[in-house]
Amino acid sequence: MPDVAPVLIDGAWVSARARISRDIRNPATLDLLGVTHDCGPDDVAAAVEAAARAQPAWWRVPGVEKAGLLRTVAAKIRADERELSTLMARETGKPLIEAVDCIEWVAACFDYYAEVGRRSYGTSIPPVAAHQINFTIKEPFGVVAAIVPFNFPAMVPFWFIPYALASGNTFVVKPSELVPLTMQRLAELLERSGLHRSRLGRGCLQERRIQLRGRNQAAYLLRLLRNTCGTDSLRSTAGHLPLRQLHLRRTSRRRWSLRK
Repeated sequence: MPDVAPVLIDGAWVSARARISRDIRNPATLDLLGVTHDCGPDDVAAAVEAAARAQPAWWRVPGVEKAGLLRTVAAKIRADERELSTLMARETGKPLIEAVDCIEWVAACFDYYAEVGRRSYGTSIPPVAAHQINFTIKEPFGVVAAIVPFNFPAMVPFWFIPYALASGNTFVVKPSELVPLTMQRLAELLERSGLHRSRLGRGCLQERRIQLRGRNQAAYLLRLLRNTCGTDSLRSTAGHLPLRQLHLRRTSRRRWSLRK
């Protein structure tokens, strides 16, 4: 019997607080591929809290450094392409050639958003009075929830996760309970790339909690994941790694007066 796969929360691989496990089988042969945790609300809350603590320090990492880290992730994914695509084919039932294509897309997204992130600028706006300077700056949302479909367990979430990281967000992932092993393997690669806690330092993580439209974000995301996933929330890769859905940055308009 395989060991139960751990959960990545706050920089550590730990056992889920909800002591429920799930067998993951090859849909074609029913061979056992692994055993994962069925995480509960306490696990979700712990992951969101950890991501919220890490986000301010991750935002402050310069764009050029973020780009280098994202490129490192892309290189590690390409180096591990055969193992990743084989695992995806076995747990999803996809043809191997399609799984290989999915993994290539994941690596390409990390490379692409590495460059987009370090070339993202604000906008200057013509003033309406001589004493004004108007401009916009782009700011991260904070913590992003990625809820992953079973048929594309890597390509769909990683269309957005690299963009979120480049934008200064952190994220919590809820893989499909049917196919969580590919995401777990990708989480291991992200951690080994240096993208995780090692880039932030424990001292930087003890920061204020992020607020989202007047609500505590941990509670907001906990409701989001509960409502979307029911009791099968967050599975073996439910953790935080140094991501919001679709629109990953908000633009703030700032007006400064030069009048003395």
